[in-house]
Amino acid sequence: MKKIITLILVLFFLSGCSVSLPNSGKGGFDIPDYKTGYNGLDLEIKNSIDEIYINDYVLLNLQLLNNGGYEINNGVIKIAIDEDYLASLGDTQKDFSLGGKSVSAPDGEGQTISFTIKAKEIEEFSLEQNANIYFTGCYNYQTELAIDVCIDADIYQIQENKVCEPNIEKTSGGQGAPLSITEVETKMVYNDEQENIMPTFLITIKNKGSGTVFRENYEQSFCSPTGIDQNDLNVIDVEVEINHNGGMYNLACTPEGDIKLIDNERKIICKDFEGFSVEDGTFQTPLNIKLRYGYAEIISEDIQIKKLQ
Repeated sequence: MKKIITLILVLFFLSGCSVSLPNSGKGGFDIPDYKTGYNGLDLEIKNSIDEIYINDYVLLNLQLLNNGGYEINNGVIKIAIDEDYLASLGDTQKDFSLGGKSVSAPDGEGQTISFTIKAKEIEEFSLEQNANIYFTGCYNYQTELAIDVCIDADIYQIQENKVCEPNIEKTSGGQGAPLSITEVETKMVYNDEQENIMPTFLITIKNKGSGTVFRENYEQSFCSPTGIDQNDLNVIDVEVEINHNGGMYNLACTPEGDIKLIDNERKIICKDFEGFSVEDGTFQTPLNIKLRYGYAEIISEDIQIKKLQ
């Protein structure tokens, strides 16, 4: 029996597929869901420095951890310093890529990036001077939610013992990303022109992380010295699709064009203009929601520059 379980585990890790193994009647071996929580990129200064003497150098090690459920490709880390009192040696901007949480990396992939700074001279009659250092991580990320929704095309209430009814689906715990789809409300609307049922979905999106949302693929702009245009802040791309007879159909969502968060939240309405016949009755069908966006995290370090006595 042990040999069989070992073989199944080996095949699982090679194939990336989920399995359920016998476990002495305790429900088997469960694979964790790594796309939960509200985290993305986490930043931490590993060797925090409280003080430095003028003309001395210090190597700051920044620990990056992708603590979410999706990959980061071509992210950017930027250091910004108080240039009156500090100098940065070498590149002030560096690229990185990290995998998200998975079976092989349950805490997410990590990487250490180092920056060297030098303390400058301070005022003649001062013995010490406070200075600030900022680290910004800019990257593209996504959020995905796949749920079953209830379609009730039985407007004449002919069907008995219906398998479901349209409702408000509240999610909890997040989808492994700082932007979270927190609620999906399903409504049935009768389409007079096509004489069918047009499912309509009210979707609530919230920024549950501590960072800033910006337009996808603008990570270089956000982390640049000039910064990002205000029109590109809080912009997300939304794609919603529903299953029609085994194929996925894209829904039309409003507002059209740029969808911008307001106070870290936005509600959108998505309609299925393809619709369902009133003869289809009541049933459940998959609904997939995907958000794409840029995200930025900032941490800071205060350092004291001292003169030798």
